Amino acid sequence: MGLRRALAGLCFVMTACLDDATREQPSGPLSPVAPVSHFAEVGVAVVWVDTVAIVNTGGGPTAWVARAIGGSPWLSLHDTSGVTPDTLYLEIVPKGLFVGVYRDTVIVSATTTSSTILIPVELGIAAPPPPPIDTGSNYLGFTVQPTDTKSGVSIAPPVVICLFDHFGDVVTGFDGQITMGINTGTLTGTETVTAVAGCATFADLVISTPGTYTLTGAKRPPPPIATSAPFTITP
Repeated sequence: MGLRRALAGLCFVMTACLDDATREQPSGPLSPVAPVSHFAEVGVAVVWVDTVAIVNTGGGPTAWVARAIGGSPWLSLHDTSGVTPDTLYLEIVPKGLFVGVYRDTVIVSATTTSSTILIPVELGIAAPPPPPIDTGSNYLGFTVQPTDTKSGVSIAPPVVICLFDHFGDVVTGFDGQITMGINTGTLTGTETVTAVAGCATFADLVISTPGTYTLTGAKRPPPPIATSAPFTITP
């Protein structure tokens, strides 16, 4: 009976010690956090909410507090305190900002250790792209220009010419023919190609005489027409 009581007492003491050890596990420093970055055009109505994991090394939790050092009006924190492991929510609202780059830093400090982390926050505001230029009519344009090539060899990569509308977008519904010509000399290969989704690809154009040339593409029937950049045929 005495031995049984002694063993029971020993087990009680060991269990209490283990519980105390679990409760007293030390809290380590806060773990680093990646920077937060966003980009928007001026005047765009958008709100970003970023989630940042606040954790620490070691076995024990630690209390933390957070604030934006610069106090930027475009940056707010949903919660400014908590206990690890936890989540910090950053809300970024670019509304009303002018073109430029805005920066602030969120500092998170552990109240039970001497640990702090910094979270750089950057917000870029860009001017909107200029409106498309209205040319007033459809036009042809080389999207793949002819390149310098040896005589008697097909020009590679294949030359591509597309039909654009007056705002600069490819007329994807155009499936007519485009004919390719040369400013001087002789051009061989498939010189008339039916466009697919607004573009014609000339895969086997060959010039046999060395020299400097330009190509001219023409919609059938013309207009419009387009002239390529100069290129050289070498021996």
